[in-house]
Amino acid sequence: PEVMADETNPSRITCTGSSDTGDNGHYALTTKTHNIKAGPIDVEVYANYGFDSKAVDSDARLEAWQGGLVLSHTNDSGVNKVILRYSDNSDNSVYNKTDDLTTVYASFEGSHKFTQQAQVEYLLAFHDYDNGKDNTDNRKNYGAIVRPMY
Repeated sequence: PEVMADETNPSRITCTGSSDTGDNGHYALTTKTHNIKAGPIDVEVYANYGFDSKAVDSDARLEAWQGGLVLSHTNDSGVNKVILRYSDNSDNSVYNKTDDLTTVYASFEGSHKFTQQAQVEYLLAFHDYDNGKDNTDNRKNYGAIVRPMY
């Protein structure tokens, strides 16, 4: 569709989302490399970028990015993973942005199978949520879960 100089569109459908197309102007570009072998370790690296189109008021437009690393080791009796993530202007997703928010997430998780019927899953996690503009929700979360199964 053709967008006029004053950003109106005679067809009422624009590339920036209007006329009830369901497009709110928030976009995310996500990338992930996986199946990288470093000896017995599987490596995954990802980078995500979130941005807004002209459908969002210029004062409210915001960019966000996120980088992460996943290291995993699988053996006959289970799997172990280390997950590290840093986010700027976002938390879990760059699609949902928050101005001046920085988060760090780290976890160690996995499972171990003792027998065909008995196994345990576990998770140790750390999450640092730091909003420079509104510190009422700033927090550091720690978690530990052990889930025996039979």
